[in-house]
Amino acid sequence: MSEDSKKEKEREKELLKGFLSGIEPKVRIFFQEYGGIIQKAVSSVGIKDRSITNNDLFMAAVENLLKDDKKSLRQFKGKCKLSTYIYTISRRCAIEHAQQRVPPGPDPDTLCAPDALVNQFGVKENKMFKIALQKCKPWEQIFIRMMFYDECSTMEILDFFGWKSENTVYSQKNKIIKKLKTYTKRLQYLQVSETCHKEKRN
Repeated sequence: MSEDSKKEKEREKELLKGFLSGIEPKVRIFFQEYGGIIQKAVSSVGIKDRSITNNDLFMAAVENLLKDDKKSLRQFKGKCKLSTYIYTISRRCAIEHAQQRVPPGPDPDTLCAPDALVNQFGVKENKMFKIALQKCKPWEQIFIRMMFYDECSTMEILDFFGWKSENTVYSQKNKIIKKLKTYTKRLQYLQVSETCHKEKRN
């Protein structure tokens, strides 16, 4: 490790120690040093909802650093630069905050598979699509809505989730569609089994 790297590491330790101490002047110095990193991290998140501003994401990231007695920064092990660590957790926090604020999709009672999926699911399976979609993880539901209902571009989806490659978008698309198909088939099987059981009882 070069002399400059050692000095930088020591400086990071002092800044982090000052922040964790809770002493106001030292906390202020910490944010003066890393506020730009936090801003850069949250600005890299693609925001579809106009009601969310970069300032909202910035404040959410700052609150995340402060919550639970600064737990996220107490977990820093020094395996990378402190600035890299702060950028990573701030961006992740901003993405989660933006996802939570995504406007709700169509009413589940009226939700049907979009035309782009009907051909893949078939008419019968399409009837159970809304139930299958609700069984998916929240981020998977957002992905489906962005791609098929809102017709977002691959790059918009890429930016929103913070992925680095378009291949990741296509890969996740295939995985989620496969999961939806599995759910619809399983639901159909359960429905048929329940019907048969009722008929036997009668």
